Amino acid sequence: MRPTLTQLRAWVPESMIAAATRMGRRVDEFDDSMDAVRRASTAVSESWRGVAAESACGRMDAESTIGNRMAVAGLEVVEAINQSVSRLEAVRKEALAIELGLTSMGVDVGDNGEILGGVTRREERALASRLVAALDRVDDADRMSAASLNVALQRFANVVEYDSGHQSSREEVLARLGPVPTDAAALSDYWQSISVGDRADLLVADPSIGSRPGMPAATRDYFNRERLDELVAEATAERDRLAGGVDRGPGVGGGGGPDLELESARMRLAGYEAVAEQRSDPRALLLDIDDRGHAAVALNNPDTATHVTTLVPGTGSNLTTIGGLMDRAGRMLDVGAADSPNARHSVALFMGFDPPPNLIEAADSSYVEKGGPALREFQSGLRASHVGSDSYNTVVGHSIGATTVAYAASRGHSLDADALVFVGSPGSTVGHVTDLSLTGVDPSEIGDRVFSTKAPGDLVGLVGHAGPRANDTLDAGGWLAGLLVPGGGTVFGQLMDLTGNVIESGYDGSGPHGVDPADTDRFGGRRFTATFGDSGRSHGIDTDSHNEYWDYEDGRPVPALDNMGRIISGHGGTVY
Repeated sequence: MRPTLTQLRAWVPESMIAAATRMGRRVDEFDDSMDAVRRASTAVSESWRGVAAESACGRMDAESTIGNRMAVAGLEVVEAINQSVSRLEAVRKEALAIELGLTSMGVDVGDNGEILGGVTRREERALASRLVAALDRVDDADRMSAASLNVALQRFANVVEYDSGHQSSREEVLARLGPVPTDAAALSDYWQSISVGDRADLLVADPSIGSRPGMPAATRDYFNRERLDELVAEATAERDRLAGGVDRGPGVGGGGGPDLELESARMRLAGYEAVAEQRSDPRALLLDIDDRGHAAVALNNPDTATHVTTLVPGTGSNLTTIGGLMDRAGRMLDVGAADSPNARHSVALFMGFDPPPNLIEAADSSYVEKGGPALREFQSGLRASHVGSDSYNTVVGHSIGATTVAYAASRGHSLDADALVFVGSPGSTVGHVTDLSLTGVDPSEIGDRVFSTKAPGDLVGLVGHAGPRANDTLDAGGWLAGLLVPGGGTVFGQLMDLTGNVIESGYDGSGPHGVDPADTDRFGGRRFTATFGDSGRSHGIDTDSHNEYWDYEDGRPVPALDNMGRIISGHGGTVY
């Protein structure tokens, strides 16, 4: 039966998205319970021998396989709900927009879409006909969504009927299913084309596929949470081994050899534990985690969001700092929602490459060159797994992260995004905004899609903004070394004065990473205000300003954060 306009206005898509999120969390809890059973079974089997023990182990293996299939089937229900939201939302908006057009003309529209009192003008008759057709499409979408949910739920119910008499080996599974695509878009299509059973078998045969770009975000989260637990356990064991079974605490030893290895192990464990802490946020989805200290975490599901933002952090960021970086992501989520309350926002923190550990290393272009391809792959994956109409995707880079963003979108490559934001960048790696490329964006529009900001006195100027002239004048490597160790206060004071003189007297606008994107006279694009009272010019450096772009003052977001909210909402034309 065709839905009424009252029903369309009352429908809240967020309630379905929340249901899908809760279903995903139940899948995680179920899998945690299955893991506990498997661990207990393994412990018993180590001391239990004989025919009965072999039978029990076989049964446990079968139940484990069924449990894995139940988890995968549960995730398919999550996908079906998310796809239904996207399918219904598009046609619902169309129908309500047509109704609004008719009522603005003074036409009285009934709840079933009928025109009360008749219409006389040609445009009114055309809209009335379109409204009826739109409501029919809503009905079709509703029926299709119900059917897809029924299929997913039936598959979930049928999992227990799985015959575990023969469990395929890894080689048999891979041979049966053939080569798995590596391209994000192709992988997304492939995943949608195979059955729940094949999905479960493939994930057992090749668990890494569960976290690859292009896979549904809920599936990536599920498998990355499992992988994170393994990484925490491995890092704990390594820490304990190096500590001789007892963690002696930080700062023990002479700082070299075994002590250095132990400190590294502690840092590795602290990083993974910091990521694990983010799982307590019900909005968080773990999109990536690996054994090299890389991760990506999204707040809200990017597959169902209308606006998706990626934050690429800068120098010195690592997994131990993820808590503060996720706070920034949360603030971006807040200002985006404040600017466009009817949109659904998701903000992902991308830590999928190794940034330089300090300012001296930040001048080394190899970090950027390795990070660019990883960022391109991540962005392609967000686009590929998104359901329904394309979201508005923005990539925000801070510090060397901004330079990485520019590198990813240049040199013959295109970045899958609708807008770029450079925050406190040491350089763009290119000479002009027209050297950048965004997938689907006409080159003539690129100048309106690229934004930048830099606070007065931002310390990043020592790396890029002051350029080669400052390096020659200051012998930057030696001065920065003094700045980064205890007792460097006197050096720092001299450095402030000298840098201020260099900036005041003029510079060529480029450093080790190319033209500064905040120098819009040379680079192009749009520069926006960073701080309250920002004059856009500095006579020195400020050690705090490089990290204050996400701050609040007197309960208000600083201009940089406020402007980021406008950009990620698709309202870049309103920045100031």
